[in-house]
Amino acid sequence: MTEQRRKKLIEPRLQLKFAAIFFVTAGIAVLTQIIVIGFLLHQITRFFSGQIFVEQLRFIVLKHGFPLESDEGLVRELGKILRVKLEEDDTVESYTERVRAKMKLPKSSPRRGSPRRPDF
Repeated sequence: MTEQRRKKLIEPRLQLKFAAIFFVTAGIAVLTQIIVIGFLLHQITRFFSGQIFVEQLRFIVLKHGFPLESDEGLVRELGKILRVKLEEDDTVESYTERVRAKMKLPKSSPRRGSPRRPDF
């Protein structure tokens, strides 16, 4: 075999190798971009859906006038849903105020008597 013919046979093999490397690299890059974009979209929709959920919850509480001060069970459930942490020294009133603040509800009228400890 002559040297020229040998080069002609090698060149297509090299071209195939370079093409394969290019397509594999491009495929990995595209998949990485899809994964990153999917993750970002997930985080953005998670944030906004959480905000909308709290707004809807606020609307329902305001519309129906649920008495948060007198219903410890409701406050406890809302606190769990909204991930308001119950502190060791919390009273019912202080926990209710923190739940109200998380939901951006107006402050309640002050109650008479001593603060009660939650029984949950």
